[in-house]
Amino acid sequence: MLSGILRIFKPDGSREPGPDDAAAQLRALLKEGKLVAADSACRSALKQFPHDVSLWLAAAEIATARNDAGAALASYSKVLELTPDSPLAHYKRANIYKNRGELAQALSDYDRAIALDPGFAHALCNRGVALAALHRPDEALESYGRAIAISADDPVVHFNRGNLLHELGRDSEAESAYARALQLQPQNLQALINRAHVLGALRRFDEARAAYDGALALAPEDAAIRFARGAVLQEQGKLTEALQDYAEALRRDPGHAPAYANRCVVFMKQQRWTEARESIDRALALRPDLPEAHLNLGALYFELKQWPAALQSVERALALRPSFPEALVRRGDILAALLRRDEALACYEAAIAGRGNYAEAHERRAETLVAMRRFGEAITSYDAALAGKPDLPFTRGMRAYARLNVCEWREFAADVARVRAGIEAGDAVCPPLVLLSLVDDEALHLRAAQLWAKHLAPQEAAATPAAVGSGHTPAGKIRLGYFSCDLHEHPVATLMAEVFERHDREQFEVIAFSYGPPSQDPMRKRLERAFDRFIDVSSTADRDVARLAREQGVEVAVDLAGYTGGARSGIFAHRAAPIQVNYLGYAGTLGVDYIDYLIADRTVIPPDRQAHYRERVVYLPYSYLPNDSSRTIATCSRSRAEYGLAETGFVFCSFNNSYKITPKVFALWMRLLQAIPGSILWLSRSDPMTVANLHREATGHGIAAERLVFGERMPSAAEHLARYRAADLFLDTLPYNAHATTVDAVWSGCPVLTRLGNAFAGRAAASVLLSLGMPELVTRSAEEYERTAIQLATESQTLAAIKARLALKVASSPLFDTPLLTRHLETAFQVMAQRQRSGLPAAHFSVDP
Repeated sequence: MLSGILRIFKPDGSREPGPDDAAAQLRALLKEGKLVAADSACRSALKQFPHDVSLWLAAAEIATARNDAGAALASYSKVLELTPDSPLAHYKRANIYKNRGELAQALSDYDRAIALDPGFAHALCNRGVALAALHRPDEALESYGRAIAISADDPVVHFNRGNLLHELGRDSEAESAYARALQLQPQNLQALINRAHVLGALRRFDEARAAYDGALALAPEDAAIRFARGAVLQEQGKLTEALQDYAEALRRDPGHAPAYANRCVVFMKQQRWTEARESIDRALALRPDLPEAHLNLGALYFELKQWPAALQSVERALALRPSFPEALVRRGDILAALLRRDEALACYEAAIAGRGNYAEAHERRAETLVAMRRFGEAITSYDAALAGKPDLPFTRGMRAYARLNVCEWREFAADVARVRAGIEAGDAVCPPLVLLSLVDDEALHLRAAQLWAKHLAPQEAAATPAAVGSGHTPAGKIRLGYFSCDLHEHPVATLMAEVFERHDREQFEVIAFSYGPPSQDPMRKRLERAFDRFIDVSSTADRDVARLAREQGVEVAVDLAGYTGGARSGIFAHRAAPIQVNYLGYAGTLGVDYIDYLIADRTVIPPDRQAHYRERVVYLPYSYLPNDSSRTIATCSRSRAEYGLAETGFVFCSFNNSYKITPKVFALWMRLLQAIPGSILWLSRSDPMTVANLHREATGHGIAAERLVFGERMPSAAEHLARYRAADLFLDTLPYNAHATTVDAVWSGCPVLTRLGNAFAGRAAASVLLSLGMPELVTRSAEEYERTAIQLATESQTLAAIKARLALKVASSPLFDTPLLTRHLETAFQVMAQRQRSGLPAAHFSVDP
């Protein structure tokens, strides 16, 4: 016996054919692909030499080539019965177990092979594959590491390690592993494809495209590669090129349902709704079991505001793939839109549980928490989102906003610097509404608005025909359309309610387009009576709302939301009317060409600042802010103690939202408390985190925490207004002033001390005070603001005189003459309409008082 092969010699010295000859014959037959002949010859040889290891190894190879795993396992088991210490046989048998999914048996054989031959790199590599399949990733990575230490130039182990790292979400490491595999084996098509996938996940899109190009050079007719390259182009916003790649994928494979599904998304981004629907229908006809297709159909319904259909489609996707992270996020988005926020949170959290580094799910969770005013939790989710994707659009700014709401200022300067640098670089880093609270810079506000508009609404949609019909009634009335999400108990509704009621019905027909949440509160009922028509478009797509407005003959469309929460700029991008106006809701420019006018006054936008506003500015003669002169103030007389205030001492108050308070403003307020013994600062009640942070900040300035008093929410607006009587002086904020809150304070008889800023948002309080004829309450610097506050707090006669004059001004000022302001607005609308009917472009103009 020599090496397991029996050699038999005849008496004349010649040799009978032995098992080694049979094995050679079998190898030749295998090489020629003659599997049936090889199998027959092997069986015959084994009958003659049943204990020959070489023949049993050959039998195993033949069985493997014939895809007869059972026979191959039996043959390797026979080999190991004859030679139990063969590492190769253990390795080969382990491979078959692995391919059959019998991972525990495979792992046992790999371990035995490695124990017999510690330098067996291939066994270590495949052992890593088995461990990864058993969800034992740390052990798998350790096994790959040992294999690389033995055989660093084996491309297979680097490739397999890359696969596992990608599954673990460690894409940077995965990319390095694939790059090393390709360095060793440049023509490895699957490594090229996988590296391209990972580069896409890392948002290194140009490199991903180059990798897909390399894969296409090896497999130019591969539809899947062309499709994947199109997906990268889609992520880059190169929609036309993406569609070309999807078309090429479909030319190569007309049944490629994912290409149809992705085309649907591109068509949606281009507002090509009919083509989007046709494309997703084709995808579903080809693959009714494709979860992505149902998800994209749900996304289409979502964009069209068809909530029940959207939910049904997404739930179908989840039925097909229960832990589908993208479908869970979309389901959360739908539920959040339906104000079912607790259920939305559960969806986002399920998506995160399935993919811990899912940045978009963390971001959506944060947005929902912000809507629920759970800012502390939102900050944690924004942190997680940014850890996963540092360039996630507008997330850095929203994180800063969440921190502002709880007065967490320890990173305030860094937040402002990052946001400013990002906007100046043209990055989508901060929503424009948030920026108003961070910086007092009109030029930066314009740039942020332009970046937001580019992201939010399709610029090409503005080419929609301006009007259907004449735009005015047969009687010559101007049809006004007011568009808002705030036509319920809300500051915008409070300010505008009487204007709606006072419009001259001889000259105007007034239509409401409401896209806010359903409401039956008293304000909603009042507003429904105030309009000639009140149309709920909350479940109507932007394009269709714009079409409806044109069909209704709206000549002047007034956007009362701008870029505030819940706004729908897409309606105006689709041209709801020949004349489109930005008014009241948003304190700044919308930065787009499809808004023609912005209604303001000469305080909030001085004529020499018009270059920072894309709209043409219409100047009202007094303040741009409307008011409801019918508002009542509760007559009940409460003591200071009932509000939680000390009976003596000066009471500074500021009932602005906490996000308007900045570290510099608060530091100035603390200096006032230091300068005025016994004084207190009365603020609106916020969540415990905000209170704790403000107490900490006060203590840091040497002010006892109890000198900050937080007012509870009052049962009614009338009682809220009444409590201003318990305050001595309202302290305004900068860069974002009190707007409607300034009106509340002065209407209630409480003087407001403001500081004039550089931008619209920081000049609104001055607009109110100057229109009242109270210029002494408008300061131009922090020093003047502080000096004036101390003077008013220490000179009781001066303060009393200001309060007395304020009461007279409120009674006689144009600020609270709502019929007058309504006439001024109507004059503005008439001038706009005259210009438009005469074929003249929009232009700056002033309304004569």
